[in-house]
Amino acid sequence: VKLTQDETDATAELTIAGTTSLTSTGAANNLALDHADNSFTGAVTIVSGNDATIVTKDAIELATVTLASGDLTVTTSNDNVTDATGAVIAVSGTATFTDGTGTVTLDSPSNDLTTVAATAADATIKDADDIDLGDITVTATLAVTALSSDITDSGDVSVGTTSALTATSGDIIINGTANVFTGDVTFTVVAGADVTITDTTDFAIQSGLTVDNLTVTVDDANITQA
Repeated sequence: VKLTQDETDATAELTIAGTTSLTSTGAANNLALDHADNSFTGAVTIVSGNDATIVTKDAIELATVTLASGDLTVTTSNDNVTDATGAVIAVSGTATFTDGTGTVTLDSPSNDLTTVAATAADATIKDADDIDLGDITVTATLAVTALSSDITDSGDVSVGTTSALTATSGDIIINGTANVFTGDVTFTVVAGADVTITDTTDFAIQSGLTVDNLTVTVDDANITQA
């Protein structure tokens, strides 16, 4: 299915057995397929548009997504969001994924996500350059990789179990004042990189960590060495 211009799913659900391609050629036009009972079996491609909202009752796989000026919002009914092999998810605004007890797995090395927000059980996010974490709430694990720059946060990050943060050629600066890292946090950085972390609970610094500058701040809690 290929829809063009200002796509709006107003009243009836969509059930797509194959792939879906969405193109909104006007720079200010939005894509809103937001019926709670939508179902997209095949991969979803967004060729162009301003803001894009996709709601589905099932899992969803994203292929190429290109939003040069807007936000992406994807919501499932407690199911999974993944990216297809070779996918490029490029969003200039905020990409928000709401999946309840589902998972978010966007692990293509070509993804280019500016700011990511997520509510899920587990979240795995990989980006080709830098990545900013908006409001992140995961009940289990969080894994974030920035392949050529920094990991930062502009929102609050709450993780139920373990976190793995990897910046292959940049710094990690996670300093939101309401962050909650319940389990162990593992940092992977190159020599000379800085790590800054703020937590509202007890924080254990990983064994063997080697960085240039380390800054750990906790709110009325303990800092220990793992």
